[in-house]
Amino acid sequence: VSSGNTGAIAAGGVILLGRIPGIDRPGLGAMLPVLNRPTLLMDVGGTVRCKPINLFQFAQMGSIYMKLFRNVENPSVRLLNMGEELTKGDEVISAARQLIENSDLNYQGYAEANDIPNGISDVIICDGFTGNVVIKFGEGLGELLKDQFKEEYANHLLPKVGLLFMWTAMKRVLGRFDWEKAGGSPVLGVNGTVIKVHGRSKSKAISYAILGAANFAEHNGVGRIREEIARGGAQ
Repeated sequence: VSSGNTGAIAAGGVILLGRIPGIDRPGLGAMLPVLNRPTLLMDVGGTVRCKPINLFQFAQMGSIYMKLFRNVENPSVRLLNMGEELTKGDEVISAARQLIENSDLNYQGYAEANDIPNGISDVIICDGFTGNVVIKFGEGLGELLKDQFKEEYANHLLPKVGLLFMWTAMKRVLGRFDWEKAGGSPVLGVNGTVIKVHGRSKSKAISYAILGAANFAEHNGVGRIREEIARGGAQ
């Protein structure tokens, strides 16, 4: 478990632990608290520049992870793109789409960034640069909304009165977006258990990440992903 530099953690994991056979580059997965169901966004910083095969392998590992650890029977997979049309995106995205379409993965097409909060897919795949931008924008937007709410609450009487009736529901909603309880982000593709936590993590977030790492190791996460990849991925 580490809160250090994402690229260094991914590279260090590969150097110290090696890769799962059949995986070229590791990917960092982040669980997003979207509408109706959690969504795994991958990669969010492990591999900044991706080849089509990397995106395909992220889709494999992400689908396996959701099936084994989130009890999703047949995880849906989408590629993050600038539009839903087949003509959108660059050569890497197009080639990755063809690889995923020709596999046994439950591929549902492209997803746009505004689709993510609606829970359009169980797994959304992108390169590490794009994923890192998406997740940090989400963090910043969440902080902005929280600050705006505090300002309204502090300066006006009616919101204070309304909060008395809404507090229980508000706590439940805010709890879903508590990144400190997320348990960190698994670095998938490394031949060992590696969990990345936010750089500003304190004891609460790190303790949840340690619990997440222990759960992943106890359930033989690496071994099960290795077995699935050897059998041809999520089938």
